[in-house]
Amino acid sequence: MEELLRFLLKNITGKDIPVAQTEEEGRMVFEISPDTETIGLVIGKAGKTIKAIQEIMRVRARKENMFIYIRVVDQEAQ
Repeated sequence: MEELLRFLLKNITGKDIPVAQTEEEGRMVFEISPDTETIGLVIGKAGKTIKAIQEIMRVRARKENMFIYIRVVDQEAQ
């Protein structure tokens, strides 16, 4: 799952984006931390890009009987 997310992010932004994987309340949570230059590319206009990434990941998760959530974390806020 993490490999698929990294693949999608790399092809959208052209950069390696840090991905952290944790488990909360029975679901896998992926936290992605794009830098300030690429956060707009990851989110997209009106959130369309991140929603599409989430949908692709959910399809894969359903196939593996899992629930996932993707959280975008701003590196400046950390």
